[in-house]
Amino acid sequence: MLANGFRVTKIHIDFKFDHKPYRKTFIDKFVRKYQEAKANVEKGNFKLILNSALGKMCEGVCHSSRCDVVTDQKDCAQIIADLNFRLFLIMDSKMVLLHRKKA
Repeated sequence: MLANGFRVTKIHIDFKFDHKPYRKTFIDKFVRKYQEAKANVEKGNFKLILNSALGKMCEGVCHSSRCDVVTDQKDCAQIIADLNFRLFLIMDSKMVLLHRKKA
């Protein structure tokens, strides 16, 4: 039983991944340079670089991509033929997840 009285009846897919602080060295480097900067112009430049880089890293993929769950072979072929098609994931024998960039 989950919160609010919900029950799990079926688990369709399970994901496992490891979290790693891959941005930590980049952030620490620019924070250190920002703190060591003498002039306000230098501080502003480091702050601008750090903010713009972090903004791009944290930008949501959902705004620039589209995922379709397809069960029909004809629809699948049509999406794969699209120039924005990137990759696919076979969920089971009758279902495919297709990933493409938004036009």
